Amino acid sequence: MRELPSLEYRYAFDLCAAEVEQHRRPLVVVASGRFYVRELMERMQHLEPVSVMTGGRGEASHEHAGNERRAEQALIAGVGTPGQPVAAVVWGEPQLEDGERWLAAIRGALAPGGRLWVVTSGWLRRGLPEWKWEGNGPAIRPTGPGWVLARLRKNHFDVEVVYGFHGPRSLAWGFAGRLPAVAGRQDLVDRCLAAMRESYVVKGWQARWAPVGIVRARRR
Repeated sequence: MRELPSLEYRYAFDLCAAEVEQHRRPLVVVASGRFYVRELMERMQHLEPVSVMTGGRGEASHEHAGNERRAEQALIAGVGTPGQPVAAVVWGEPQLEDGERWLAAIRGALAPGGRLWVVTSGWLRRGLPEWKWEGNGPAIRPTGPGWVLARLRKNHFDVEVVYGFHGPRSLAWGFAGRLPAVAGRQDLVDRCLAAMRESYVVKGWQARWAPVGIVRARRR
């Protein structure tokens, strides 16, 4: 039976799918491993995305192999899909060994004004179950949100928004709920959980301290 992603990743993938819906085709999903291919393609399949693996964790499924080869050729050539620039790219997630190369390829493929969503993770990711999977985690050497923001600006992208999931306040309320739980105060536990959910999604500087985040940028 397939294991569901943690709540942080489900929030991230669902938000990507909801926002990409506005941009329609052509859409490319760039993935560092099977985890991202499976979760992102499943949520966006009605948009008929083209997926491409960057050589990270796992191998691409046979079903999408042809599409991945075409997308990789298009991205590296910097011309988008045949005859039409790419309107949107979702990238999960950049890795240190090839992040610069793939960002340049993505920028070349995107039409002016095209959007890029980058799923990234901070140092708190080590507490998530996905990063404990033996040999099959989301990525090998992820870059982190600081790298992503700096390289996007360097490569002439305008960063529009940064989201974080389960940020500092949300984490604090989650920990706070453990104390009344020991004392049997379920009423206080419920209040802490409600506050945790209310502050679960953050923007701006707080997002950099979340285990999982999304950076949305626009190509100039």
